[in-house]
Amino acid sequence: MACTSAEVVSNKDPDYSATIERLHLQTAISSDLDDLAERASEKLRLSLVSYGIGTTVNHRAYTPDTEKENEEGPRLEKEEALVVPYDEARRSDASHVLLIEEKSQSENTTYQPPTGPTGGMTSTTHQTYSFEASLYDVNLEKRIWRADVTAKGTKTTSQSMEAEVMAEKMMESLADDGLLPPMLTDGASGTSR
Repeated sequence: MACTSAEVVSNKDPDYSATIERLHLQTAISSDLDDLAERASEKLRLSLVSYGIGTTVNHRAYTPDTEKENEEGPRLEKEEALVVPYDEARRSDASHVLLIEEKSQSENTTYQPPTGPTGGMTSTTHQTYSFEASLYDVNLEKRIWRADVTAKGTKTTSQSMEAEVMAEKMMESLADDGLLPPMLTDGASGTSR
């Protein structure tokens, strides 16, 4: 059975009390995880709508060290992708920048012995992706929140599934740390939207 999980361990500046009004989200992810970055960004963007937070997104997929230039052009170095885009955020009237940086990715395979008289050995390949998410206040030009984010799955789960779970856990953490305004409600029914 395929399983996907995510864990977010966050740390917020205890003196910071503002909430996100408008967000500029930038990913600094190696090009081989581009699908995961795009899906997680879209899930975050859609989730933030329910809090009334507009979001602009910029993917900065850098070229892994093992790869040379490709058909899409010259390499983008990781350091270039990690520059906090304060000016770009200001142009989109963002109050905050969320920068998601890939830290590592790994795989390991476990083997199970044969089952029954004709059963063959089975194997499962587990994948782990680690990221650091940092939230910056644009006016202060200061990091006010950081989180270590780990997403886990198997070869049979898609990066899309792992991205969904990762984004949900990040939203929970931002809410728990008091960085999101109250969720918008539908006035007629009183339900959250």
